[in-house]
Amino acid sequence: MSSHPQPLASDSVTAEIVQAIATERDADPTELKPPLYTVVDTEALNDLFAPTKHGPRCGQISFAYCGQRVTVRSDDGVKIEIEDGDGVETGTEIEHTSDRR
Repeated sequence: MSSHPQPLASDSVTAEIVQAIATERDADPTELKPPLYTVVDTEALNDLFAPTKHGPRCGQISFAYCGQRVTVRSDDGVKIEIEDGDGVETGTEIEHTSDRR
């Protein structure tokens, strides 16, 4: 796992998951099969980790996507961790910061 999480370019958690998987596979994000929305409700996932007017949310969700294990957690900011299908950390950890309210 990276000790220096990369900042996210987007305010969409799901866009960052797709980008992280594409980076791991050295692929174009638009070419990942199956599309993320067929595996998880992307709108609900984005909403789940979006900050509210009362501050950030807390929680964690894990799911399999493209042979990888994706964990999105929020305690002090949102972090996305990617592991291979055998549970071995790939070194990808992204810290998600969003100003959406």
